[in-house]
Amino acid sequence: MVKTITKWVIIILICYLVVPFVISLIVLLNAPYLMTHKTLLGMPTGIIFGISAIFIFLLPLLVLFGFLIWNAYYFGYARKKQLNKISNELGLSFAEGSLIAGEDKEGISQLVEGFNHFNNNFMSNFQNIMKGTWKGNPLCIFDYRYNDGRGVHNRLHYETIVYLELKGKNYKKIEKDLGNFTTETTGNKIIVYKEDEWVKPKKLKDYLDEILNVIKEI
Repeated sequence: MVKTITKWVIIILICYLVVPFVISLIVLLNAPYLMTHKTLLGMPTGIIFGISAIFIFLLPLLVLFGFLIWNAYYFGYARKKQLNKISNELGLSFAEGSLIAGEDKEGISQLVEGFNHFNNNFMSNFQNIMKGTWKGNPLCIFDYRYNDGRGVHNRLHYETIVYLELKGKNYKKIEKDLGNFTTETTGNKIIVYKEDEWVKPKKLKDYLDEILNVIKEI
């Protein structure tokens, strides 16, 4: 579904943005010639020149607007729907979480209290929350979005966090064997994630299996 939509988004962008942009650019580059003619293809050259100039200046806004719509769809509705389905397949409960920064309906901030990774971040929220157990140990998977600064230093991050409560495990060996991931422990709790990466829904099972298989062997 997402691939199909992506294909049509690209086609629409080519038809409605790229082609007019090229035409407008040609018009502007040939402005001296056009200004010596009153009409072109039955239209006043002044109008053609004006429309082309306006389009060139509006293009960045059109691209930004299109990106925001696609971003809201993919990271909102489509991703939520796919992860909800996968959580059922994994035997986990699912909660949408919150799109509003600072709002935490599911109490995830209390769950991850003590981890440095969640400190000093701005405009953070927890989304697509999947909860359950693994071998009797509390398990939680969620999307974490946050800003790490303000003003010109502001940067937006997206991460898929795997949270586990474990007892009697060698955390240093877990961290070593999970070398492809970033890990942090506090008490008997551990979080595992890849920096600046929201795992694609279709890869979530493999992502989780890779983590749990390492922990299982320790």
